[in-house]
Amino acid sequence: MSSEEAASVFDVAVIGAGWYGLAAAKNYLKLEPTARLVIFDGDDSVGGVWSKRRIYPNLVAQVQHGYFNYPGTPMPKDGATDQDLVSGEMIQRYLDKFARDNKLLPRIRFNSWVEKAERCPRGWRLRVNGQLLETAKLIVSTGVTSIPNVPHFKIEEQAMPVIHSRDIAENVPRMTEKNVQSVVVVGAAKSAYDAVYLLCSLGKRVTWVIRPEGAGPMPIMPADIMGMNTITIASTRLMNYMSPSLLNNNADFWSTLKKGDLQIVRDNVRTVRKESVLFESGEELKCDYVISCTGWGDHFSMFSPELKEELGIPLYEQPSAPNSTEKADFWAHHDEDAEKKVNNMLPVLAPGPQFKEWHEKRTQARRRWRLYNRCVPFNTAAAGDRSIVLLGQIHTTQTPTIAEIQSFWAILYMLGEINLPDENTMVKEISEWNMWTRKRYASVGERYPYALFDWIPYLDRLLGDAGLKSRRKGNFVSELFAPYGPHCYGGYLDEYMGKRPSANKKSFGSSSSGSDIAVV
Repeated sequence: MSSEEAASVFDVAVIGAGWYGLAAAKNYLKLEPTARLVIFDGDDSVGGVWSKRRIYPNLVAQVQHGYFNYPGTPMPKDGATDQDLVSGEMIQRYLDKFARDNKLLPRIRFNSWVEKAERCPRGWRLRVNGQLLETAKLIVSTGVTSIPNVPHFKIEEQAMPVIHSRDIAENVPRMTEKNVQSVVVVGAAKSAYDAVYLLCSLGKRVTWVIRPEGAGPMPIMPADIMGMNTITIASTRLMNYMSPSLLNNNADFWSTLKKGDLQIVRDNVRTVRKESVLFESGEELKCDYVISCTGWGDHFSMFSPELKEELGIPLYEQPSAPNSTEKADFWAHHDEDAEKKVNNMLPVLAPGPQFKEWHEKRTQARRRWRLYNRCVPFNTAAAGDRSIVLLGQIHTTQTPTIAEIQSFWAILYMLGEINLPDENTMVKEISEWNMWTRKRYASVGERYPYALFDWIPYLDRLLGDAGLKSRRKGNFVSELFAPYGPHCYGGYLDEYMGKRPSANKKSFGSSSSGSDIAVV
């Protein structure tokens, strides 16, 4: 093999240098130190949503210090808010240091866009910034908050600045100028809350536009309850057993909005002009800036539609339509069985989401991710192909901890060090999770694998598969009432290395005998 060929061939490629990508790279190299590993990221620094160019004033993770870092790697307290919340700047510094301490920076190719990923005899062929390379294994950790969803309204040629929420940090200096007095924020997700909060704190006149056919603003709660951080309270086994739905924000969020010059409009933007915004209702509003908080686009555009279908990734362009009649028929049968089981096990969820006031123009996106344990494509697993995993496709309040344990489990799977159940069991697990999350988390559960406050049992399963202890507390009382967090999972990798079998490869544990499940 020539030096030129060696430079373009790898054992494993990681797409993304955020929480999941960095954890995956670190864990893979701990388990396979000699692996030729490369990381691709489209930004110019590590962090993903927490990269340097996306950090702006007042941006916080809304999680108490000590509960938003990797297990075994504490985050320095310098920079925490008065409420002891973790700030965006703290997270960026932490992830940069994590990458340096684990010698990952020399392996990262920044400003590298993976344009295409396809199969090849070696495993996977990638086209990155126009260049081709090959890798035996592929870890996709692109996250869900990097590709903007482009708004559909018209922007005239001489229109005022229109930006996506992803680019707020780069535009803060311009938005603080005196000539920018009025800003329109479009959207109702968390990024809209953050944008409105920032603009009110800057003293701007804010018009928050929420489309009438949408679900309205996401639910929100204070950062603390009875003096305790909301997410910390929810990070106990007791609360996971009760499975509450809680979302949070800064303690001074509402007071800042109340003091600010803010109005909320239920309308759709039709046209952005030079000095005004025209709504579909015919109303026109004078303003100086528009921030589009309209969600996120296709983070798997490197795969063809056919490959997405094989990998169990729902088509972004057609979230409500099945990929094919044959595949829909296959999963429909199992989805029906899953609904019966979920209804029987959890009668409180049996009625499903109830929407009393559904706008006549509203359509409900439905995306079904066919990933075992939220990261392994069913079809590749059933075929015995351990060359690819999709990390980060589970939404929780404990991203760093989930990133560590999920990537660890996924890498053990890729290396053949854990067995998967038979195909029928995997199909049931996938269908039942999809059914549960859509009933439990309503519209967001229809689109994404949600488990905001149900993550402890998920980690129990992953650690159990690896033969590790999942109950990490010292006694029954602590196990039930003491909050779980990254501090509870420190040392898990050393525990595994201490018992790791000398023969590291195990056979795929699928038993297809007697099964009526076909690879679809």
